[in-house]
Amino acid sequence: MLVVKILNTMAKAVEMKIGAMAKTDMPERIAHAARYRFARICQVVAAAIHQALHAKPDAKELTREHFALAYANRSLARGRNDRNPFLVDDWDALQPGSFLGDTKNKEDDDEDER
Repeated sequence: MLVVKILNTMAKAVEMKIGAMAKTDMPERIAHAARYRFARICQVVAAAIHQALHAKPDAKELTREHFALAYANRSLARGRNDRNPFLVDDWDALQPGSFLGDTKNKEDDDEDER
């Protein structure tokens, strides 16, 4: 899967590993958070790597928690853990793509509330 290749390549560049992440639903969660777009998937992974290295400069492995914190810090779902695809069980029910500022307009927000 492309997401796993991206994860491995980017993590290897900073001498990190992805652990068992490839065998979980994390690649799908990442793709969903990134609206299934290649460049955004790279942004999500880079943000998680930054989060890991900020928390611990000698971090050796990316975790789900790194992705959850990166998402919380860089998305329109800040402070809304119930909308963080790295924290909730029903992540696939969330609207994809609110990472790094969703392009969704205000009218879409109003429709969601109805």
